[in-house]
Amino acid sequence: MKKTGVPLVNLFGIIFVGLVFLQNIQNFLMREHRYESKFASQLGFLRLKNFSSHKCFGSRKETRSCIFKNLYFDITTKKFEYYVAPDAFEVPVSFDHGISQYSFSIPSKPVKRRGKGFNREGFLFLHAGGRRGKSQRNRFWYDPWQATLLHGPSPGENSSLVIPDTAILWESVSPNSFGHLLVDNIIPIFIISRFFGLAVEEMQIILMASCEEHLSSTNSSKIAVAWCNKLINSSGLVSPGLTNKSVNNLSKLIQETQTNKKRKILFRKVVLGGGGLGMWLHLQESDYHEKYADPGKRDSRGYGFFFREIQQHFYKQYSIRENLASFATPNVVVLDKHGSRGGNEKLGERKIANIDSVVQWIKTEIPGAHVSKINFQPLSWSSQLDILSKTTIFITPRGSVSFRMLFLPKGAYAIVVSKPTSDLSESNWESDCWFRYQTYFGILNYQLSKSEIATKTEDPKILEDSDIYLTRTKIISLIRQAITLQMQEGV
Repeated sequence: MKKTGVPLVNLFGIIFVGLVFLQNIQNFLMREHRYESKFASQLGFLRLKNFSSHKCFGSRKETRSCIFKNLYFDITTKKFEYYVAPDAFEVPVSFDHGISQYSFSIPSKPVKRRGKGFNREGFLFLHAGGRRGKSQRNRFWYDPWQATLLHGPSPGENSSLVIPDTAILWESVSPNSFGHLLVDNIIPIFIISRFFGLAVEEMQIILMASCEEHLSSTNSSKIAVAWCNKLINSSGLVSPGLTNKSVNNLSKLIQETQTNKKRKILFRKVVLGGGGLGMWLHLQESDYHEKYADPGKRDSRGYGFFFREIQQHFYKQYSIRENLASFATPNVVVLDKHGSRGGNEKLGERKIANIDSVVQWIKTEIPGAHVSKINFQPLSWSSQLDILSKTTIFITPRGSVSFRMLFLPKGAYAIVVSKPTSDLSESNWESDCWFRYQTYFGILNYQLSKSEIATKTEDPKILEDSDIYLTRTKIISLIRQAITLQMQEGV
């Protein structure tokens, strides 16, 4: 009988060849799929890279800060424009009062409140950096702090003046006092940059208003305008102290955009928001005196490590070498404050009224101590830093002037005179709440008694600016306590 069919060996060979062929086809298809996926991914990247995006920190509108990519500013309408892809969906920005928020829009039913555009609608609603919108002054540069949310292709670079640097938009520089410059501008800019992982030295600070624009609606003199410009253009705190780049302003950018026949400004990466004290986030309640006075309600978020960073930043910028505070021969500096709030002569200066006696008491009772009273206001920033870096014990009235304590060397102590108030339970809210998380220097509070308050009134607005008289036994006791604590800590 004749055998028919394919030999077994040949059958295996055909199957093997078929499997190899199928494997090659599969490899080819996988390569094509990977290529197409990569190509599609590249196309998607190219398609989306010019659209706007953002990320934020802060849980409330009042204090939130956000960093944006590809945010446009129309120089005709003077509004920001946020472009998203046609098929884009929104993600919650945060949860205000426990309710998810998908944009920065204000409520559909406007609430009558003072401030930056509370009665207007818009996608973007963030504070300008600087003071927090409670003033009734005519600040026309607030208007741009809204943005239109647009779906579709972005304008691109052809019609735009491109700002390639990472920028931070800030309301204005307050030139009226060192303390408010530090509190309202320098510290929040530094902390916001650190929150977003940015090098503050390389940031481009862009003011919403130039010194002339900012101060034109106030009673400030030409001297204040000149000082403001000096801070911005010379070796002041802002530049190059805080950043190596020159400070710019929005008006100049608009002029440059017009000169180049462009219609928009394109910020490749820009930070908005924060408010003057945005670094405190949850500490901006209207009833802050009562809130801070109750230890059970204090809600400080603990920014002590930022204080140490900013101290080290300025030490480096001005080539100051840090030495540990020496208590063997204490260097005691008593801050000699001058100037009343807003130049109002009816108010006190919040100063130590018997400062000369205080200096003499310390010299007499702390042998070997070097004691001086210093008015920091007329000194250059580098001179102030040099003095503070060598100070062992720093005696200061409360308020923004006391923020100089942040630049004391490791191991030093600040003695902060408490707030003059009719309710002495509130008197230490500032030092207890704002500075309690820092660790590189110590704080002791000089607790005022009513007899030490120069102004005899129950009016809290007048009382808080009262001058004060220190008592010999109390101040000497605190200085000795600081020396003892330092020796025990062995810093």
